[in-house]
Amino acid sequence: MTDLSKMFWASCFYEGYITNKDTNELQKLGLIKNFTDFIDPNALSNAIHSDISPMLKTKLEQILKHYPIIENKARKYVEDCKAADIFTVTCNDEDYPSYWKLLSGMPRMVFCKGDRKILKTLDQGCCAIVGSRDPSGYALTATADIVKDLVNKQITIVSGMANGIDRQAHLVALNNKGKTIAFLAGGPDNIYPWNNRDIYEMMCRNGLIISEMPPGTKAQRQYFPSRNRLISAISDVCLIMEAGIHSGTLHTASFAAAQGKGVYVLPNTIYSENAMGGLRLILDGANILLGSEDVINDIAECSFYRLLGSEPEENRSLMLFSKDPSELDDEDWKKVIINELGTKPQTSDDLSTRINIPFYRLSALLSELEMDGKVEQTRGKFLLTITKH
Repeated sequence: MTDLSKMFWASCFYEGYITNKDTNELQKLGLIKNFTDFIDPNALSNAIHSDISPMLKTKLEQILKHYPIIENKARKYVEDCKAADIFTVTCNDEDYPSYWKLLSGMPRMVFCKGDRKILKTLDQGCCAIVGSRDPSGYALTATADIVKDLVNKQITIVSGMANGIDRQAHLVALNNKGKTIAFLAGGPDNIYPWNNRDIYEMMCRNGLIISEMPPGTKAQRQYFPSRNRLISAISDVCLIMEAGIHSGTLHTASFAAAQGKGVYVLPNTIYSENAMGGLRLILDGANILLGSEDVINDIAECSFYRLLGSEPEENRSLMLFSKDPSELDDEDWKKVIINELGTKPQTSDDLSTRINIPFYRLSALLSELEMDGKVEQTRGKFLLTITKH
């Protein structure tokens, strides 16, 4: 795959000719094998004459009509990346983050600067640390202490290179020879905020900078929520070190919760407006951050489950049997439960929904499995014991 073919799709995407949904539709219909096939006029022409929606047909016609303009833009992306030492990571690459493969809405391609090898170590553990741009000394100290503990365990620190907590997280990780990733709202060549240029330069040498925006893109307000979803999506857990009631940090926490990630909040005084957003998260069920131990254990748990394999298709566990689910006896259901928990820790509610078993029956079976030492419950979720087999 050439850089130009990747950049051609990027040009179509960022110039508004095509969406991810359109690309997915063409791939599902078998009209293109890969998003890089957009550079092939014959493939686009064949797709136009196939059974696709009128709107998509119009979009492809516009791409062919403006092909030279789009190609010139793609060449400009290639030149800009080469000039700024920017490389791309796509969904076709081996080091594309494994979590992103399991979540919808993740970018097909991101633009990066720095140490690409960090991406290959993400399965060892990855922690998002975000918070106020004007934090208290207490939050800064706690951030420093926790980051030191995490990087000593080879856990990658992820943040957004903003002032305050983000800066502290990156700086402490770098100063302790840890791995750290900064996600930017603008292009990877755009230093924002400018006063963090020292961190930016350090990250380019010893860390990794990632953006889903192409080079030359300035950071804009509407890009930050999209940036925040990637911070949480690449991580095992998300730590909120300090956040006001209207803080953008709360977006990251919301994304993390929706993506099934553990959210931890540093407890703080009720008399600080800058802490009220975090306290509200605790009220809504977020974990209280009492130190690094629980976080490290949570991340280790996630790493363990990654070793067992990726997320299965819905109801894969029930395919263990050729019987109708209504005919499964208790021992059959125990095998289904163990198989399902082999993908990731889950609450009893999650299990009941995924394998479609009445809650009263599931509770009894989980109790028996606990007594047999095959499963255990931690922080409200059931997981397999290490000696499960």
